[in-house]
Amino acid sequence: GVWHRWRSWRMIVGLHDEVLGSMHPERDDLIDTLLEPSTLDALLARSRTHLTCTMVNDIGIEAFEAAVIAKYPPSEDNTTIEVWQRTAALGSFLSEMGRFATARKMLLDTRQHVQGCRAAAHMLCQVLIAIAQNEVRHWDSIRRWEMDDLALLLEASDAAVTVMQDTPPSASRDVALAFALSRYANGCFKAACVLEPIECNQYLDRSDAATSESRLLLMPYGESFVLGQVLLVASVTQLVRVHSAMSDGVEERRDKLHALVRSFEDAGNVLRGAAGNVNEPLLFVHANLSEVHMELLQLAAAVPVQEAAMRSVFVA
Repeated sequence: GVWHRWRSWRMIVGLHDEVLGSMHPERDDLIDTLLEPSTLDALLARSRTHLTCTMVNDIGIEAFEAAVIAKYPPSEDNTTIEVWQRTAALGSFLSEMGRFATARKMLLDTRQHVQGCRAAAHMLCQVLIAIAQNEVRHWDSIRRWEMDDLALLLEASDAAVTVMQDTPPSASRDVALAFALSRYANGCFKAACVLEPIECNQYLDRSDAATSESRLLLMPYGESFVLGQVLLVASVTQLVRVHSAMSDGVEERRDKLHALVRSFEDAGNVLRGAAGNVNEPLLFVHANLSEVHMELLQLAAAVPVQEAAMRSVFVA
């Protein structure tokens, strides 16, 4: 659970309550130790568990972020692939912590330095996916956007798809490509939310095509965390379709909403099976399920009123 991950993380970095309470000289030494490559690599490996944001309030993320900014990206004379891998991993970690602007800068700097390096092709794809994922988190946290705001999300995810499509087939390639496609699909349904009907439907079609391709890629590997996220994006895309289909009758809309309940529940079941009961995308499953159930309740309340109105017409 979250407690066990939190306890393990604290054991790695050696953060104790007396240090966490306020800034002390020991904190600076601690952060210096934390940013040593061997310690940092252990930290970043631990961060691959989900809901890293549950640690933010206690570990002093502001001090950690400031130290990261001071040391990463590295100076031009120390730009080995390994150092840039660590920079990218730190960017992803800070993204999980909600420090989206710093994460974006670190990831974009890494992209600039590894782009065009043939030996770093796979790393480039991971960086592009991390950029896209950071944008997804950023705009989800704000809950409002315009089409121009989504440019980096759409460009980075599309570039990741292109890079991975040129990579020889393998299980890791299929999973990375499927996740890149799901980030592109996420950007597409977000675009559909702010576009006029014709363009809206075009982007929803792109999202559907991307998630369909993702599911085909993941089919040989069974249920997984990536598949759960793909199913979530596919479900949200259908929810946007329901919201944009204003001409639907009550029965048709209700049927679509019931289908969405099953779709979101399927996504949630896959995510729970892959990553437990507490994980980042599962929060969005619950949020969207709540919205769908609220709409079903509103429809149920509206139908008797409509039926009564029809009876009064016939009586008249």
